Amino acid sequence: MRTGYTPEARRRLLEHGFEPIILNGKVPISKYWQTGAISAERLAAWENENPRGGNTGLRTGRLAVFDIDLEDAAHAEAVADAIAGVLGVTDARRYGRKGVALCYFNAEEPLRKISVTGRLPGEAKPRLLVEVLGLGQQVAAYGPHPDTGKPYRWPSGDPLETRLEDLEAVSRRDIRRAASVARDALEEIGAEDLEVTGDLDDTPREVRPVEGDAPVTPDMLRDMLAHVDPACPRVEWIGWLGVIMESPLVDCDGEPVEDFDRDALAVAWSAGELSADHDPANYEGPDDVARAVASIGRYSGQRKGLGSLVEEARRNGYTGPARAYAGEELEAVRAPQVPAIARYYAGQGLRVIEGGAARKLEPVEEPEEDDRPLTAAELAAGDFPRVPHLWRDMILEGHVNSLDGDGGIGKTQALLQIGVAVAGGVPLFGREVRQHRVLLVLCEDGKGEVKARLEKVCGYLGVRLEDLPLEVWCRPGSDSTLAVIEDSGGWTPGPFYEPLRSRLAAYREPVFMGLDTISDIAVMDENKRLPQNTLAKRVLGGFSADFGTTTLLTRHPSKASMADGSYYSGSTAGNAAYRNRLLLKAHDKGTGRTLEVVKSNYGLKGSIDLHHSGDVLTF
Repeated sequence: MRTGYTPEARRRLLEHGFEPIILNGKVPISKYWQTGAISAERLAAWENENPRGGNTGLRTGRLAVFDIDLEDAAHAEAVADAIAGVLGVTDARRYGRKGVALCYFNAEEPLRKISVTGRLPGEAKPRLLVEVLGLGQQVAAYGPHPDTGKPYRWPSGDPLETRLEDLEAVSRRDIRRAASVARDALEEIGAEDLEVTGDLDDTPREVRPVEGDAPVTPDMLRDMLAHVDPACPRVEWIGWLGVIMESPLVDCDGEPVEDFDRDALAVAWSAGELSADHDPANYEGPDDVARAVASIGRYSGQRKGLGSLVEEARRNGYTGPARAYAGEELEAVRAPQVPAIARYYAGQGLRVIEGGAARKLEPVEEPEEDDRPLTAAELAAGDFPRVPHLWRDMILEGHVNSLDGDGGIGKTQALLQIGVAVAGGVPLFGREVRQHRVLLVLCEDGKGEVKARLEKVCGYLGVRLEDLPLEVWCRPGSDSTLAVIEDSGGWTPGPFYEPLRSRLAAYREPVFMGLDTISDIAVMDENKRLPQNTLAKRVLGGFSADFGTTTLLTRHPSKASMADGSYYSGSTAGNAAYRNRLLLKAHDKGTGRTLEVVKSNYGLKGSIDLHHSGDVLTF
């Protein structure tokens, strides 16, 4: 029989897909064991800190464990059979002093714990009878039981002999259903006062504000986090996650905000997406962030309040208000604070109105000159600059532009070359370019392919890749949906909307953003006019309005439009929704290409003849 509490055995468990930790009896002694990936190096560090070894536990999450805590073996088996009726029979069973632990493979997003409590016949008080171990927990697996001195037993399905993914696979839905069935089985053996609690559905967790925390708006919270580097000590990072999950949120009218996606903000901040200067040193994926959130409050000194976040953000340059204000609350604000509050609320479409000592918020009205007709004399005397071009005669600055072309024609290649030229501020194909920071969001190409292409482009344009103010966000295999748009034009943000918006806000300067492609970023009927308008003018146009972003979106024309020469993406709405539209097409059967401005509301139409030579478009 293998011994599961030696260093060699823990490495074998790791190879089998499990997450071993070191225990003192049943209690973890590995530092910060709830969070972070467990590697051979991390195990070695724990073992060096605890040279006398100890028992071995298995961290749960992907490993879903039903721990049945019943003295009566027949009762424990009855409950185990009921659970198996929902999840299937598992060979992976661990026995200790009493009861049995059933082990399954959760192939979906891990759950937090679920508890079934109740009172057995003859017991005076309810207690934990069955526990579904999830994120931030562990099951004692190897070594002597601290009460009996006898080793934990695996009659079958020993993790030392079985890979995690070979265990019976289960879903979140079925785990929850099995917990309910376990409750029914306990009732049949005479248990009373039964209750199932914990991670029973996907509704947002209840927010538990730290006492004394004043409310903030979601944008305030995001702005403060943009001034706090997530590359801090891990225990401190977990404390800031607690602020994200527990801060009281209100809107600009002071009404509670219930539907804000705190988990997405926690991931975006941890991944360094709120500021170009942030280092995602603690980030090891969304699952690890979820584990860290589940562990909040387990370490003394870990819990933080919103006041701590305000102080840290101010040390790093945050100038906004420390809390949200609504209505008459502003009357009590000290005069020196008003400018910061006014600056913040200006971004929310509100302004602070001072009347004597009283202050209040009211909607910002459009400037008077924009709200009435101008006389010819006023128009002649005014300074009204024209819309500038980022790339002369080809791309409008601060607007949403499209780049259309057949599959394989070189749209992505053109996007990469335009991005490098803008980041380097160097002419492209004989036309001047205004230098901007660049973000390229590439939904179809991985890092290796993009790096190879960019290196060749940089060689062609005479710039060094490492010197460019350019970021590449490669997302093949990820859900990059920015918006789900209805035929009526109504829309809801997709899972990528908040991370991308946070990234653009973090730059604190206008950027050139390339998006490849429309089919990856929007769920909509491209043949309908209103969805096309919404994507161009409200979703992507919102980035231009809020951050001055210049966007170039790649699109694939319909077969019918390529046949008739219009090259529209979708219907004519795909043309009308954009102020500026580029088209890349072949002009002979070889490598010849033409990059043409087929629509421009603020400039001249024109074209450039090119050749597609390997990984570079040449002039």
